[in-house]
Amino acid sequence: MPPPAIWRAVQAGYLHPKYRGVYAVGHPKLSREGEWLAAVYAAGDGAALAGFSCARYWRISRFPERTIQIAVPKRRRAQAGFEIVPARLHLDESLVRDAIPVCTVSRVLFDLSRELTPEQVANVIHQAEFDKRFNERAITRTTPVLTRALALHKSGSAGTRSGLEDRFLKLIRGAGLSEPVINTHHLGFELDFRWPGLNVEIDGDHHDRARTQRDDRIQDAVLRANGFVVLRFREEHLDHPEEVLRRLAAYV
Repeated sequence: MPPPAIWRAVQAGYLHPKYRGVYAVGHPKLSREGEWLAAVYAAGDGAALAGFSCARYWRISRFPERTIQIAVPKRRRAQAGFEIVPARLHLDESLVRDAIPVCTVSRVLFDLSRELTPEQVANVIHQAEFDKRFNERAITRTTPVLTRALALHKSGSAGTRSGLEDRFLKLIRGAGLSEPVINTHHLGFELDFRWPGLNVEIDGDHHDRARTQRDDRIQDAVLRANGFVVLRFREEHLDHPEEVLRRLAAYV
């Protein structure tokens, strides 16, 4: 469409500018997928949805999308409304799915490993494998964080599953405590943070449900029968870190 025709369509309310050269047709409000596609178009040829945005597209991450993230094959100036991820996009790191150019899961893991901890990335890997989207052989470049996350995954760890678990791990590391085994199966249960003779569970609000409380009691009974001390912390406990560390000090 020539520029004068585009201008007339904008004036008539048929086209709604989203980015330079990109317009929404008929109305300005786009679906989430439409917003992603508009940003990819604005980034130019070879661009693809990336980072936290693409992790959300693949439904493999618990982390929010702060802004739309786009990867490009060549260095390109960013535009307002979306972010260009730092590393350049290789040709084999993207595909078109649901009509949207998106990065592969292996590339998403690389992007996320530049912003998350190994335990957080291990959780993304865990979810990707559960959804049959993870292929370690497809990973062609890595970071120290991603290498550690892959090792955690191979050990059976699901990584940290929540922001509360992230807070607890940061707390114990800041205090210089020994490293626990994180979210691995033992005695038939997936245990949050396990040391020799000690298991720590970090309970979110879903532990208020009657069925979950019953399951927690069964798990704790089995662990105690096998010589474990069991400690449970909730968000209000983590708001008082000195008390949490005091309780841990007798066992770690």
